[in-house]
Amino acid sequence: MKVILNQLIKILGLLPCLLWGVGPYCLFTPPTEFAFANPKNYSSGVKIAFIGKSNASFTPSLNLTIEENNVSLSEYLKIAEKTYKSEGARWVDLGDIEVKGGTVRLTRVDTKCSWADISFFQAIYPWEGKFFILTTAAHKKEFMRLQKTFLNAIYSLQIVDNLTLAVEDPARREELQEILKEENMSTLEKNLKEKYSDLGLYWQTLVFKECLKNE
Repeated sequence: MKVILNQLIKILGLLPCLLWGVGPYCLFTPPTEFAFANPKNYSSGVKIAFIGKSNASFTPSLNLTIEENNVSLSEYLKIAEKTYKSEGARWVDLGDIEVKGGTVRLTRVDTKCSWADISFFQAIYPWEGKFFILTTAAHKKEFMRLQKTFLNAIYSLQIVDNLTLAVEDPARREELQEILKEENMSTLEKNLKEKYSDLGLYWQTLVFKECLKNE
């Protein structure tokens, strides 16, 4: 199903303030088959979330949270382990992995809720006194099937100070700067979708929203 960017501005308008050129932005590329979750349903601390489709009793999801914490990563992991295990969950530290923007710590949790057994990865990205945490969750029986999809989203993680910096190639970034001068929003939307689809719907929509604000 094709998703039109300008139909998502209302959703993004409900999100915590994301200002053009004011970082850091923690970016990732959600799976193409996942859609924006309604911010009215977000848990505390969630900044952005996407949901997939499933016949299971638990809908697969990705969400990004930001925690301000002055503790070290090792201390943060000890707190997380203690918290999850106190709730009867299985918590495993999977070690460091390399993602697009550097090194993150990956953990896995297996737990239960009242209606399903749930498994999820948490990619923990320490950055200037904050922890950016990407959580990818699914029903335990579907987790292995979705593992590659979840890991691809995690591997795309990066933190940038400006949305244009997500474009690595200098020529493409220069072209983007020209595209952003476009005053016709329909043309801008078309160019973002056609020329920068590799950066994902999340990034495209943030850029489109900021252009609307500055119109």
